[in-house]
Amino acid sequence: MESESTPQTHSQTPDAVVRRSFDWAKTLPSVAIVLVLSEVTEHGMWGTEGGTLADYVDPDALDAIVAQRQGESAAVGLSIDGYRVRIDDQGVGVHPPAEEAH
Repeated sequence: MESESTPQTHSQTPDAVVRRSFDWAKTLPSVAIVLVLSEVTEHGMWGTEGGTLADYVDPDALDAIVAQRQGESAAVGLSIDGYRVRIDDQGVGVHPPAEEAH
């Protein structure tokens, strides 16, 4: 069952990476990606118009790789709608698309 937690915010500039920390015992990594992309794109909940996370990665496999590791850390990088996303044992980082970065 998915449960949301309030992510810890980190400082950011408009063209910099947006990084949010999550407790994977409370928030699934696949849900965290959607939450951070929703914040970055500022269009409400990301994935409600058009594609979904499942168009880019298997959400269950992502959750298993990141959150269900016992005593090991893992990091996954992927590109979603031009955003570079990195998820690891501590949280989610999102870089803006190249045309938006300065």
